[in-house]
Amino acid sequence: MSMDNHRILIVDDDHEIQNSYRAVLAPRDGDNTPSDTQLAKLMGKGISSESSAAPRFELSFAGQGSEGVALVESALEKNEP
Repeated sequence: MSMDNHRILIVDDDHEIQNSYRAVLAPRDGDNTPSDTQLAKLMGKGISSESSAAPRFELSFAGQGSEGVALVESALEKNEP
């Protein structure tokens, strides 16, 4: 089992801000986002076949703090922090 944790909880009641996080952290294929190659060039790094794929994030959204706390508690109960 992989120990990578790519889950992110975003707590904000503004749907436009939530959409901004979604666009940056979990772009869909075809979205106008920089490619891994473009990002590597910008950062001055080479791309290896092993590191060429950008991480995929599992996003959860909550509109209020109490809703966010409930999502965290549920994730902990499932051992999926």
